[in-house]
Amino acid sequence: MSGYRFILQPYRGVGSRHSCPACHKKRCFSRYIDTEKQFTFPDDVGRCDHEQSCGYHLTPKEYFDRNPQHKPQHSDWSAPSARIATPTEPPKPASFIAAETVSQTLHGYDRNNLFLFLKSKFGPDDAERMMREYCVGTSKHWPGACVFWQTDINGRVRTGKVMLYNSRFLMMSADVTMSRVVATTSHQRNILIAIHSTNLSTPIGQLRQPA
Repeated sequence: MSGYRFILQPYRGVGSRHSCPACHKKRCFSRYIDTEKQFTFPDDVGRCDHEQSCGYHLTPKEYFDRNPQHKPQHSDWSAPSARIATPTEPPKPASFIAAETVSQTLHGYDRNNLFLFLKSKFGPDDAERMMREYCVGTSKHWPGACVFWQTDINGRVRTGKVMLYNSRFLMMSADVTMSRVVATTSHQRNILIAIHSTNLSTPIGQLRQPA
């Protein structure tokens, strides 16, 4: 809804479009309606869709100017109707994972399958630089797993994803929140793994990042 009391009738199929009183073409004329359903306009109060060839448009304001006796009391057709605002629930505060928790994962790369793969391609120094640059840590949830930490524009960690690459570099994945990891195996079975850390005891808040 536009918020105005008097609007052109929304399209509801050919039955909601009528013959224009000016050009007489069929199914091209939209009549004005009262959203409060207290007043019915004559059939010629509306707009023709053929703006170039016809251009007929009789607005509610023009109609009431010509027929002031029909104007509803306490009505303002030129402004949106007053509406009571619906209270909305305030957004939850953003949740963050402690920097100490993240830093504890940025080591132990000798048992991290992703690091070992990168090391075989680029060497140990470049492999470790890439892991730290992209904030990829080592996870204990699966032997050889890594964790990709998601940071916002201020460098604060919002969430993360645990991923496990096997010897053939196929992967399993898991979403890390403030309190749990939800993992999906190659057999599409859901596994719930709790994170036992005092640093992750904060209740989950708003994980969505601002635009």
